[in-house]
Amino acid sequence: MGFFDNLTVNNLDSFSFIAGTVQILRFNVVDGSGNGINVSGADCGWLMSPLGKPNIITLNKDATPAGTPNNQFSVTLTSADTLTLSGKYIQQPVLLDLGGSAYRVGQGIINIIPAIN
Repeated sequence: MGFFDNLTVNNLDSFSFIAGTVQILRFNVVDGSGNGINVSGADCGWLMSPLGKPNIITLNKDATPAGTPNNQFSVTLTSADTLTLSGKYIQQPVLLDLGGSAYRVGQGIINIIPAIN
């Protein structure tokens, strides 16, 4: 059995919503033992790309540390962010360390359903 046999590619829950709906996404940051990592004052962000096309960034949003609990941050998707989108996407919440290196907190699938016009 190799290293990648037990690798979970999508460790965030998948979810769906209708395009143009405001979404508030919250992410917990933990270490390998499951202990919370304080993200107060950290640079946090969020990326979304079409499924299978990680080189195309559809949305790049700044995120905000929650304050309480101190290992959580959130990102708000406005109506305008997704109004014209539909399909399956991959999301990746991101933390930047003091050196500017990116740490991907996780990855998950988002299904955006077209709004009825």
